[in-house]
Amino acid sequence: MITKMKILNICGYSWDIGGPPKIIYDHAIVQMKLGAEVTILTPISEGQELYAIPEGANVVTCKRHWFSKFWAEFSPELYQWIKAHGNEYDIIHIHGVWHFSGVTPYLAGIKTAKCITTHGLLDRWTISKGY
Repeated sequence: MITKMKILNICGYSWDIGGPPKIIYDHAIVQMKLGAEVTILTPISEGQELYAIPEGANVVTCKRHWFSKFWAEFSPELYQWIKAHGNEYDIIHIHGVWHFSGVTPYLAGIKTAKCITTHGLLDRWTISKGY
């Protein structure tokens, strides 16, 4: 029996984030055309609007915690979700390493293969933090 490859993308996925959601959107379309099952895991704050969702993709939203003012995208709910479901995927595509959501698979001890793409290196927040 042939099973679909399961891909999990982790990143902020709202209109105000900038470029990464567009990249995830485009990747998801191609990956699904090739037969993959795609899930987007995103921390989100009240009032944020999700970026366009590719037809057929799954989106899991987790509430950002107030502590995300100090560690971007901090979300205990996201940590719990990845801890419970991270090993169900064939690959986890992490879109940025300086946000909480980008390191969560490592903090949670997830053994799934990971791909890291760095985005936003010229973002004002990133530059102000010296990254």
